[in-house]
Amino acid sequence: MDSYEDVQHVASLARLTITEEEARNYFTDFESILSYIDQIEGIDVSDVEKKRHRSINTMRDDVVTVERGEHTDNLVGAAPESKDGYIAVQKVL
Repeated sequence: MDSYEDVQHVASLARLTITEEEARNYFTDFESILSYIDQIEGIDVSDVEKKRHRSINTMRDDVVTVERGEHTDNLVGAAPESKDGYIAVQKVL
């Protein structure tokens, strides 16, 4: 960005209303950020070994450890009402 007018132009593209003072402040901030990026781009990394990242599955296998219906009696028994082995609830329409 060359001037605070550029900042105001970008703000208008984003449909933001900023004052002239805010534009100058943003311009100063952008200058600092771009200066820092220039410093980072200037770092020589030619002697740094490239690392390859590989995808590792960190999820565990889904293993069923209980028999079907093993906890059903406890669950249905804890409900306030049950009918034919199921928890009874009011109709939801």
